[in-house]
Amino acid sequence: MKKTLNFLAVTAMALLVVNLSSTPAKAATSVALPALLPYISSGCGVGSTIIGVDNKFVVTMGDTSQDSNSVCTVNFGTPQVAAPVCFYNDDTDAIAMTVQTSTNAVTVNYQYSGFITLGSKISVACL
Repeated sequence: MKKTLNFLAVTAMALLVVNLSSTPAKAATSVALPALLPYISSGCGVGSTIIGVDNKFVVTMGDTSQDSNSVCTVNFGTPQVAAPVCFYNDDTDAIAMTVQTSTNAVTVNYQYSGFITLGSKISVACL
């Protein structure tokens, strides 16, 4: 008697169907899932949002008046093999910023939290 177990996994980005059979008559096939998306892990202000993928994304800054650390850290959805080189652009504020990267995250350090405009967009591109 052939036993077959089918299951369906659905994410917002992809569909994966796998056929697990007790008889090795044919191999199971699958569809590659997309990489996980980057996410804000600290700072960036209350109510901040992010859109994009690991190598290019835009953070819309929230209310930074209560931030004590003056940073915006975005974790990669998928860890990188090596720390990438990343560039940034703030479309609103003319203050000093620096970018630090690791294999897991990009951190934008800004000079004073009170000077980041609510809704300001920081674009980041990594190579």
